[in-house]
Amino acid sequence: MVLETSEATATGPSPLTTAAPPTGFLLTTPPASTAAAPPRLPPPPDEVGSANHPISTTTTAFIPEGDEETTTTLITTTTITTVHTPVLCNNNITDIEGYVESPDYAGTTFYGGLDCTYTISVYMGYGIEVQVQTLNLSKEDSLTVEGLGGEKPVVLANESLMVEGQVIRSPTNQVLIHFQSYHRAPLGVFRFHYQAFLLSCGFPSRPENGDVMVTDLHPGGSATFKCESGFQLRGEEILICLNVSRPRWSGTSPACVASCGGTVHNATRGRIVAPEAPGGPRGRNLTCRWLVEAPEGQRLHLHFERVALDEDNDKLMIRSGSSTFSPIIYDSDMDDVPERGLLSDAQSLIVELVSEGPAMPLILSLRYEAFDENRCYEPFLAHGNFS
Repeated sequence: MVLETSEATATGPSPLTTAAPPTGFLLTTPPASTAAAPPRLPPPPDEVGSANHPISTTTTAFIPEGDEETTTTLITTTTITTVHTPVLCNNNITDIEGYVESPDYAGTTFYGGLDCTYTISVYMGYGIEVQVQTLNLSKEDSLTVEGLGGEKPVVLANESLMVEGQVIRSPTNQVLIHFQSYHRAPLGVFRFHYQAFLLSCGFPSRPENGDVMVTDLHPGGSATFKCESGFQLRGEEILICLNVSRPRWSGTSPACVASCGGTVHNATRGRIVAPEAPGGPRGRNLTCRWLVEAPEGQRLHLHFERVALDEDNDKLMIRSGSSTFSPIIYDSDMDDVPERGLLSDAQSLIVELVSEGPAMPLILSLRYEAFDENRCYEPFLAHGNFS
């Protein structure tokens, strides 16, 4: 095969020629082509880097003279894709009063929408009151108000149950407002006014056969419990309202349980109630003795409100006086229950109750009242009342 070489004699480059190959080399085209392929041009500058536009480059290798005729072409394509993510807008607020408003991005388009979180925190012992002043959302917007600081977050309101003028109260000292919008402008609009308010403990429950006195329901306040005569307190006598994210009492309300015996000095009026025997109503033996003393110069009247004794195992005995040797004025083994009650001849009464493993529940409720010569005791009517 004969190789020919030629030199460019034109004074200027040909319109289709950008460079001449070196001497001793031959620029060839694929066998199927009879004309030289025009060079591939790069994309215009305004298309480079835009989303989903390929960038291609072509490289052609020249073969030295004497080697086998070969053409190699390498093509590289690059594709750039743009991913739109939500614009984040977060804010931590510690003022005790202020406003929370939707972000203002007038004239700006967000392909990924908005994801905004506003956290409001105030002092311990305070709650947060949120008032909805402006609300204009689309169906694609999400807006929730949550109470934080408790055992777990609590949803207080959302866009479906929210109207202008509504007042939302958080029982804790932290509130989270979460706004999400997944569409282009125009965006949803909202405006909240918030302020802190002083939280309080709930009023403690009043024990049966007792009472409670509260100094203050706000943190630092106290509740003092006491029982009626014949009952004793089971639990804490004083509870304190704790200053925590959600104020609460330092313990549970106590109970007033019937005492097994005791002494009542300067008695005016009260009750004697049979206690629960150890192990329950059908438990072990029970022996109780109460001494009731009226003020100087007064005597006692005893009402039988409720009495249910086991004839074989229970015994009730009442003495007029302060000694175990004082005369007996009632014995359940011998006497019927007096409908008009009993009057003491002395200033004191002794009530003795013995229960030896009863086969039936023990019920006893006696009401005592002190009186003197210038005042009558309150009458008693079995299964009725008076006026």
